[in-house]
Amino acid sequence: MKFLLCRVVTTTLCVVGIIAKSECENQQRSALKGSEGEWIPKCTESGDFKDLQCKEDGSECKCVRPDGTHIKEFSPKIKACACHVHLDKVRAKAGRMVGVYKPQCEEDGTYKRTQCNGSIGSCWCVDERGRKTNKTTDC
Repeated sequence: MKFLLCRVVTTTLCVVGIIAKSECENQQRSALKGSEGEWIPKCTESGDFKDLQCKEDGSECKCVRPDGTHIKEFSPKIKACACHVHLDKVRAKAGRMVGVYKPQCEEDGTYKRTQCNGSIGSCWCVDERGRKTNKTTDC
């Protein structure tokens, strides 16, 4: 939600509430009115789409970018988006560059416990947030 502040010449301060709803907030409002079906978008405080979007009954979730475009479509398997979002950002930045580490994700959106960079022939263990652990094998 955005506001415009203006100062009038007579030193009276006026607050004009120009409510510029974000796309997420607009879709959320529309869904709450019942026109969008069983999915009500979840928005961040700044108005972006949260990366994990689930149907109201929790049966399926999807991963989206802050603008709401899809990373992964609705699936009953998706429970998190951290890895899918990370991979999406790497792909957007690095494209098809050779040697760039691309995280490997489980179908549910979590990180595979063993991560490898085939270009350098190296593998390591990660925790649920994708951070390296002290384990080197048998993750």
